[in-house]
Amino acid sequence: MKKTALLTAKSFLTQHFPDCDFAILAGSASRGEETPTSDLDIVIFDDKLDHYRESFLYDEWRIEAFIHQSNSYIKEFEREKEIGRPILGNMLIEGLLLKDHASYKLIVESAVKHVQSGPTPLTMNYINASRYFIGDLLDDFIDSKHNDEAIITLNSSL
Repeated sequence: MKKTALLTAKSFLTQHFPDCDFAILAGSASRGEETPTSDLDIVIFDDKLDHYRESFLYDEWRIEAFIHQSNSYIKEFEREKEIGRPILGNMLIEGLLLKDHASYKLIVESAVKHVQSGPTPLTMNYINASRYFIGDLLDDFIDSKHNDEAIITLNSSL
């Protein structure tokens, strides 16, 4: 029988990252909304490791480990501001603490500020290019001769 997400995350952390500074279980599992096909998103801070992302299969769970250092998360926050999606910021704010460290609170406070500050404002060039792209797609969709062509046009907008 499959262990709970929380027990699995703690066991995984003990086995694979026992010396990490702190770790958080994020995503659907941290909210108790996991499904049978959910993975476990675990954010791990460890200044002894390089910043990377790795996938694991552990105790019948797929695990996505996001490894950060005390400075790599700042670079990720900058990238998130540019793309307008604060994924790491939200994981840090909403996640369940698996292992604590003195730096945890400061990093979460930084994540709150990051999320509250919002994305980098769009430039007029970007806005105008987007308007053109959307208008062009709508024209292509309206002018579609076949359902297949319309579906392909809709999918190209994603």
